[in-house]
Amino acid sequence: SKASIGASYSLDGYLGFNAAYDLADKIKQPIAVQVFYKSKSENIVGVSVSRSGVGAMALYDMTKVFPLGEGIKPYAGLGLVKESYSLAVGNLALDASTSGLQIAAGVTYQVMPKLLLDVNYSYGGANVGANYSF
Repeated sequence: SKASIGASYSLDGYLGFNAAYDLADKIKQPIAVQVFYKSKSENIVGVSVSRSGVGAMALYDMTKVFPLGEGIKPYAGLGLVKESYSLAVGNLALDASTSGLQIAAGVTYQVMPKLLLDVNYSYGGANVGANYSF
């Protein structure tokens, strides 16, 4: 499959969405590109805290390096991310943002022909999600 969309949830409460495109046939390397968005909001003792991030990443299929079996695909990723933070207490609001490198490693498992389970770890924490290929 060339393209996929997915959703994920991180252990620290982020909800994420992604879209990916496999470039392997075009560049003769096992590389896909992915764009993603993640968001988390919480209210702690009257303080509203919101965090979100958007980024792009190159994912390298590590199956030849780490052959784990049929339907299991390890990968490593490197990309850029911009994260925004918002803190509000009553009428006082503070906003900030930061940009940087994002490093990730993970494994996908093919549950059905077009459905993948994705478990990964990135600088932001551990994530579990599902991706649909078309």
